[in-house]
Amino acid sequence: MHDRPRERLDALGPEALGDSELLALLLRTGGRGADALAVASQLLRQHAGLLGLARASPRELSAAAGVGPAKQATLRAAFELGRREAAAALVLVHNHPSGDPAPSAEDREVTARLVRAGELLGVPVLDHVVVAERGYTSLRELGLPDGSSWTAHSR
Repeated sequence: MHDRPRERLDALGPEALGDSELLALLLRTGGRGADALAVASQLLRQHAGLLGLARASPRELSAAAGVGPAKQATLRAAFELGRREAAAALVLVHNHPSGDPAPSAEDREVTARLVRAGELLGVPVLDHVVVAERGYTSLRELGLPDGSSWTAHSR
């Protein structure tokens, strides 16, 4: 009846999905002739399950077919969210060695995905801050990602 992970999630809730289905939702798309579910299953096999995958380095994750820099960053962030199981909220911070604090297109995409993941996990993302030599940029203050439901926070 519901053979696609997103439809199964909507119909049955996250508890009904297997690890590969939840991972496929984070990946969103596959690559090189494989759908997201196939890529997720392959990642779990290559790393002997979620624990091995959570411990994989960025290089190991990016080496997998269908996993580029944005997807490996999303996976690493999702596992960190899981590690912070008791966290009330999350603030993402990273640097731009170039010195330019302007968020890249990839920063915007990853932020949108992590805000959605945080909503699913019940751990709101309060902000994503890019720090550089010439200052910092708060994606929340810029209103990015468009349409996101940032959680209000005090300054």
